[in-house]
Amino acid sequence: MKNPFKRKGFATKPVKVPTPKSNINFPFSQPGNQSDNNNFQKSSEDKKTRIGRQPDMPFGAKKGNDNLSCPKCQYPLRIEPSGSSPCPNCGFMGAAGLHDTLSDSKKTEAINNLNFQNEQELSSFRFKMISESSGSELKIESEENEMVLNRDHLDPNNNSISSKEHVLVRFRDGKIFFQDVSTNGSTFIQVINKMLINPGIRIVLGNKVFLFSSGQTMQAADSSKATRQINDVNLDKNTNNDFVLIEETSRRKIPLIQGVNLLNRNNLDPGNASISGNKHAILDFIDGKWYLSDLSSNAATFIQCKTEQKMADKTRVIIGNIIFRFECY
Repeated sequence: MKNPFKRKGFATKPVKVPTPKSNINFPFSQPGNQSDNNNFQKSSEDKKTRIGRQPDMPFGAKKGNDNLSCPKCQYPLRIEPSGSSPCPNCGFMGAAGLHDTLSDSKKTEAINNLNFQNEQELSSFRFKMISESSGSELKIESEENEMVLNRDHLDPNNNSISSKEHVLVRFRDGKIFFQDVSTNGSTFIQVINKMLINPGIRIVLGNKVFLFSSGQTMQAADSSKATRQINDVNLDKNTNNDFVLIEETSRRKIPLIQGVNLLNRNNLDPGNASISGNKHAILDFIDGKWYLSDLSSNAATFIQCKTEQKMADKTRVIIGNIIFRFECY
């Protein structure tokens, strides 16, 4: 007997689609390379997040539904991870879970199990800078408590790095601190855990640079030294709380709320495969302060090092247009 549900003409053969290859333009790279931009646009429909400056690396295996997966381990999920429904693979509890305790046990831990020495204290002022693109390693050691890194130290032929002073490095209380002193402001430190940020600072998300700004900082930038008439002054105090992200090249403004702001490919730059499609980062307003957390699968969230920033072992830092890995040794 013939199967009444079998329809003719619908037999198909599997079609092999080649994986697109493209170069990702990195922040502060030299302009004018149109071919790279075209190649990037051609591959922008690929939903997988690319990893930093390594476009030739193979993509990870496809895991279930791309529309909903754990932002930490990419495990396919049916609902968003939360405190009541964590990821079954890695235990991630979502944005709200970032405020929860790290312990999965309900029992109080004994005091001898608690680690009070969270950060490594260094005995001497020395560290390594490893370029992620070339693999070159620079060992730095000093008997002083302060030093300056510049183009000659890091990459002699790279004019995206300041020739005189680019990064001020200090050694204090067994810790190493970085601070940007460059003429182009291109020193960024990788976001780890929650990091406090202030208006006027720049943020790297994927391969895009954004300015984090507020009504106060924008008004200050536009003000002149002349005293203004009272009818020119906006007395509505709420306008000073209009926080935005401003994309550096297009000047497009992305409004923020004074709460939890989820940043991803869709609201930052649709089609940009260097930005995670589901969750890239969270801008969180807590007790009058702003905090940035990275949730991306490629760890491509950085903040500008305008003020002194404490360096942890194996932290990535952008100097000019190069990603370095900071390591203690």
